[in-house]
Amino acid sequence: RELNNGYGLLFETLSGLVSPEAIIGIYGIPHDDPRHVPHDQCRFDCAFLLDQPVEAKGDLQSIALAGGNYARMDHFGDYD
Repeated sequence: RELNNGYGLLFETLSGLVSPEAIIGIYGIPHDDPRHVPHDQCRFDCAFLLDQPVEAKGDLQSIALAGGNYARMDHFGDYD
């Protein structure tokens, strides 16, 4: 339910480090299934793919996604 705030915070954190044009992809990595885990306990990584390296410090972390095929879909509207 709070994903929009998470992506907003990530964008604000990165805004002092890179230009908005450096963001070339937006990803989300869920760690829990909200059908089986209470919403307030679900963990989710909000991620942006950047066209340049950024030093990970504070709450900002760097992750690597393995190559391969991924399923995707477009979502319009809020996350609720």
